[in-house]
Amino acid sequence: MSRRQKAAALLAAFLLAGCACGVPVADRQGLAQRLAEAGMSHRRILSAGFPVHAWLRGHEGRTLTVVIEGDGAAWFSPQWPPADPTPDYSLALALAREIPGAVAYLGRPCQFEMNAACRIEHWTRRRFSPELVEALDRALDALKQESGADRLRLVGHSGGGVMAVLLAARRHDVSAVLTLMSPLALSLWTQSQMLTPLSGLDPLAEAPLSQTAIHVAGGRDPIVPAASVRAYVAAKGGDYLEWPDADHACWPIRRALSLIEEMP
Repeated sequence: MSRRQKAAALLAAFLLAGCACGVPVADRQGLAQRLAEAGMSHRRILSAGFPVHAWLRGHEGRTLTVVIEGDGAAWFSPQWPPADPTPDYSLALALAREIPGAVAYLGRPCQFEMNAACRIEHWTRRRFSPELVEALDRALDALKQESGADRLRLVGHSGGGVMAVLLAARRHDVSAVLTLMSPLALSLWTQSQMLTPLSGLDPLAEAPLSQTAIHVAGGRDPIVPAASVRAYVAAKGGDYLEWPDADHACWPIRRALSLIEEMP
């Protein structure tokens, strides 16, 4: 069975259980078709020099929910990062497709397309650099304007949750933030995973969020241990939740949807 077939089989099994393990996105033509079937249309935004790809559905309502993609393709080994950061599968996409109302799925800069501005450091040690946060910030402006929304809810899985916190800290139109298995205490996370320290912005260096914020950890997550999430909440506030049976790659999508529906 191919990797794509295995991913599809896992998705079907876990959706039946109310969980999600991501949808395969390596076939980009197939990705566009699946999103079109979910009523989401493609947007390409050249933002701060970086290509940013997003899919948007809905032009009604005052609030646009934006689900931000994680760090992307898996590393081949601790010393061998991918040449292309486009994710092989996406939990963020699986979640975005199920959110009712106005919603956008927002890829990270250089995912789905690379240009001369994209360098490998942008999805490795500088994945949370100021220029990448600026690129997503401008992309949010474009999506908000097109949707006609007055405010945003930011949702992020893994590194997408880090970006959600960094973006919320600099914007005044974000009403709520939800992070899912996100390494919000970056220095603690890199130490626990024996990784090279990252350069760029760190949520722990930002002011506490003024918005409603919920930070979810997985009790069985070996990639983002719950301690990293708890350390951020202890320092900066927000609500902490732990899903005991969830890991980094599979978690209960219905619980995430319920949290989003309850947020302002």
